[in-house]
Amino acid sequence: MVVADALDHYHAEPHADVKEEWIVRAIAVPDYTDSDGDDLYFSFVPEIQRWIRVVVSGNRLLTAYIDRRLIEWWGVPK
Repeated sequence: MVVADALDHYHAEPHADVKEEWIVRAIAVPDYTDSDGDDLYFSFVPEIQRWIRVVVSGNRLLTAYIDRRLIEWWGVPK
């Protein structure tokens, strides 16, 4: 349910540099998760060799972006 509702928002306000399939993958099978009041999903995207961060509040996608710092912190998963 979170993925479907989050993607409704994605289509309303697209994030040009992050593909929808990466958002779906990050929410469905994240490499890491965290919470700071919102749900944070982190996923390595092999196609671009970068990490993305997806922030969801309730069932709404707040933001999804390529996090350039994480490659320095976490590197490439094995």
